[in-house]
Amino acid sequence: FALNNLLYVPSISKNLISVSQFSKDNSVFFEFHPSVCLVKSQTTREILLHGTVGLDGLYQFPTLLSNTKLQSVQTSSTAHQRSAHSTTKGYVSFATWHSRLGHPNTDIMKLVDNTTPAFCDSCCLGKSHRLHYGPSTSVYIAPFELIFNNLWGPASVTFTCGFQYYITFVDAHTRFTWIYLLKNKAQTIGVFKQFHNMVKNQFQLPIKALQTDWGGEYRPFKAYLNDVRIQHHLICPHTHHQDGVVERKHRHIIELGLTMLAQANLPMQLWDYTFLTSVYLINRLPSSSIQKEVPYHKLFNKIPDYHFLKFFGCACFPHLRPYNKNKLQFRSQECVFLSLVSRLHPAFSLKDLGDLDYFLGIEVKNQPDGSLILTQSKYIRDL
Repeated sequence: FALNNLLYVPSISKNLISVSQFSKDNSVFFEFHPSVCLVKSQTTREILLHGTVGLDGLYQFPTLLSNTKLQSVQTSSTAHQRSAHSTTKGYVSFATWHSRLGHPNTDIMKLVDNTTPAFCDSCCLGKSHRLHYGPSTSVYIAPFELIFNNLWGPASVTFTCGFQYYITFVDAHTRFTWIYLLKNKAQTIGVFKQFHNMVKNQFQLPIKALQTDWGGEYRPFKAYLNDVRIQHHLICPHTHHQDGVVERKHRHIIELGLTMLAQANLPMQLWDYTFLTSVYLINRLPSSSIQKEVPYHKLFNKIPDYHFLKFFGCACFPHLRPYNKNKLQFRSQECVFLSLVSRLHPAFSLKDLGDLDYFLGIEVKNQPDGSLILTQSKYIRDL
């Protein structure tokens, strides 16, 4: 060993060594433990000097070890330090320990060998995953600047009317949601045209952009969107996080719908009624994605009415007297409240507990599928 720039102090009782200066002059580094201190070569990591703690608390180096008498770290060292540094075969690289220990992550490896990590090809092949994606920074200042759209299905249980899919349209600014039931994917383009016409007629606003994936049901959209000057934003394949708004909306709709089905103890075949009701209620609840504002209020600029809401699956008795064929028929029949309809007027959807005829209200024409539409406001209040 070499010591440069030594200072002579006549009154000092012991020789003191500057750790930083000694390390620079001899290309070594110090490793301190509670009861021992090791001086190791920076290149080979061999133990060159072994010191112990004296009664005065200072490390002492009475003996210079030769390469043939290398000693393991004392028992005062921690277990993982012993396994990493106790060897008589010389320096073991970070990569070697990384392989021996089953490729642990860098934070764990630093507890064993606190040196510069080596790049591991095997970890890339076996542990590859995408990085976390932060929240979107896009700001939309008006309704219909961007519509998120996605198709859900097919349902494992088919409704009696044959619906197997539903499609949602979510406005990026207000987060208001529209839902349509479909029997097959081919109806997707027709439903969008219906939605587009509704927006133009009811809100007098253009849809500026539509975001979808590139599934087969969206291939016919290209020509139509070009004709009506709507930008088509496509998400990349296998990147569902890019469509996170509508994906989370699907989850919200389904979980709320299943919860209401469970509460009402109704069969899964009525999933479409519950999903329609879910969207109706979600649009009238505060949303964290728009700072606790209500989508309905943000879109229509008015407070939604909650007074006529009834819980899903409750018993109700619609007034059926206008539909009686003779005077000796019951004026009502026990039904189950199934859903709310938000088209022009508040109307309830009911299911007859007897022969499974369907009612959507009173004083409206019979529908081809046996449905009735109830629109009387007095009936709503009485119910």
